[in-house]
Amino acid sequence: MSFADQIKEKLDQARKRAWAPFQPVPQEVLEQRLSHCHRCENYTSAIDQCQLCFCIMSQKAKLTGSRCPAGYWNKHEISDQKPGI
Repeated sequence: MSFADQIKEKLDQARKRAWAPFQPVPQEVLEQRLSHCHRCENYTSAIDQCQLCFCIMSQKAKLTGSRCPAGYWNKHEISDQKPGI
């Protein structure tokens, strides 16, 4: 492998790591996350907002790198996911 190919491979790996938190979770993970949110005392359903982090939960729960501030769910790991650029 040439030096240029090695550099390109390293840059591709770095790009994948940088974009990984912004990739969407699978539908079943999204449903599980939102189920926790909808039962949480810190969730305001009228505005779909968490009162701890003030995020719109239907959007935050979609992202692999998101975490629940109350600890009900953590970031989701997706292996071999291509960056969305």
